[in-house]
Amino acid sequence: MTGTSYIVDANVWIDYFVRGRFEDELLHNALETPAIVLVEVAGYLVSHEFSEEDWRKCLRGILQYSAILPLDLERALVASKLRKSHHLKTVDSVIYSYVEPGKRLLTQDADFKGLENVDYRRK
Repeated sequence: MTGTSYIVDANVWIDYFVRGRFEDELLHNALETPAIVLVEVAGYLVSHEFSEEDWRKCLRGILQYSAILPLDLERALVASKLRKSHHLKTVDSVIYSYVEPGKRLLTQDADFKGLENVDYRRK
């Protein structure tokens, strides 16, 4: 492990499962995934007609390699403040709310580009 701790966005997991990208980042670092990202990943896989067996396998992979971060009242309050201060979409503000010192958000979402502690990668 390299010591980087990543909060992983849905688009990174999707690119990993669909295109095989981000293998180094996902297999060699400490990973945390907000619970809401599971919904986003499942939604993508279901809407793109992956079989139930395949999308369940992908979600189990996330559970195997990443700690899942719950959404509680305090996190919701932090996210609502970030939504306003950074003009983020609601889901994005929840995801960004987990970024703190020592943790970086790994994402391909341009809405996060330029924010502190974000590793933005172009699609």
